[in-house]
Amino acid sequence: MYGDFKADSFSQFLYSECRDYIASPIEQLFFIAIHLVAEFNFVEIGVVGTVVKTAKFNDESDALLIIPQWQAGKYRADFALRQHPNDKIVCVELDGHEFHDRNERQRRYEKARDRFFTASGYSVLHFTGAEVVRDPCACALEAFNLATGLKEVSTNPMEND
Repeated sequence: MYGDFKADSFSQFLYSECRDYIASPIEQLFFIAIHLVAEFNFVEIGVVGTVVKTAKFNDESDALLIIPQWQAGKYRADFALRQHPNDKIVCVELDGHEFHDRNERQRRYEKARDRFFTASGYSVLHFTGAEVVRDPCACALEAFNLATGLKEVSTNPMEND
């Protein structure tokens, strides 16, 4: 019964978070995958929705904080991840063909944004939409490893026994 309850509450939470805060299908896929990777590795998750666009990472817990559509300066990242005490902020960009690199102006904006994030001390990861669709957990695992400072973590819950 407990397992059924956890599975049901997990899926209801993810559904409401995706529906309320995340419009892009590849961003929804990544959001679900990062949650799965964290759950499989027994890392608590804290989520700040896009209602709080200028959210700061003030939480002192060990939870992996996930902020969709994180605002930093005049730029926005698809996701920002941070885990205390590591305190490394990882900006995750999911580059679908519809919204990225379509013209010179978009490319200049994205390069300026990456330079701003890097100069501010943030790590930046880019994944193509095809990468996320092909293996969302591999993309999430790479972001999870960078944000948590862990090297050998799993996307398979059976490996943690």
